[in-house]
Amino acid sequence: MLLAKCRASGRCSLPSLRLCGYVQDRAVGYGYRAAGRLMLLLLTATVVFAAHQPPAAKPAEAPPFNAFLFVLTCCCL
Repeated sequence: MLLAKCRASGRCSLPSLRLCGYVQDRAVGYGYRAAGRLMLLLLTATVVFAAHQPPAAKPAEAPPFNAFLFVLTCCCL
């Protein structure tokens, strides 16, 4: 919504702002397409981290690794 207002007002005339808007449109999009892409990203990251678990700082005290919760926590920070 804000990006559309910026484009309509002409304030997004700088090439860097136009490029940022274009990347944002392609990366996220709107509506169901955005939700689908975010789910695909979550699934892909979960599979990657399940296959390649990061090392624990204190292996003796670490709980069992859960790749889904790890990715979900990283996305929310």
